[in-house]
Amino acid sequence: SGEAEALKGSRHTHGVLRITIVQPINIQLEPNCACVCVVEFDQNQARTRPVIAPNVKWNHQLKFDVSDTQPHPVDIWIHSVQSPLAMPAVMGRFVCHPSLRSGVEEKHRLFSQEGSSIGLQLEVIVVFYDSTTVSKSLTIDAFDLLKVIGKGKFGKVMVARKKDTGRVYAVKVMKKTFLNSRG
Repeated sequence: SGEAEALKGSRHTHGVLRITIVQPINIQLEPNCACVCVVEFDQNQARTRPVIAPNVKWNHQLKFDVSDTQPHPVDIWIHSVQSPLAMPAVMGRFVCHPSLRSGVEEKHRLFSQEGSSIGLQLEVIVVFYDSTTVSKSLTIDAFDLLKVIGKGKFGKVMVARKKDTGRVYAVKVMKKTFLNSRG
């Protein structure tokens, strides 16, 4: 079919994208102000641990599963919180376009986008590991099964957290007798 031919011609990438948020450069914060990075990739979001000014250095690794035909940008925001009751303020927004070349460490010094603090920069290290590097196959052992959300004649659907990335998925668990009977 035309859809199968389109998929055959596209580059389908599977693996894990590791993003290390190193540190901001030229950041202006009040003493004892908490600061956190929010990272978004392919509609998944993760946060760094909060750090307290004046020592704003994360060296925090975040992992994202990659399974797509199109490259996605990585959006990163730095939020500051003056007090536990205050709303977070966006200090900077950064965009990174990883190359998704397996095993290649890319060091980026990102400059803040429009609407951010002037001169604010962010040091980021990005490494993509394709699925042949990460593991040969994905098994149920790669997940923590959290909750059953549906049952049927041939199996059940569960909410599961992938152990290496922490991402949450719906996993269909089928009965072995059903699979064996289908050949």
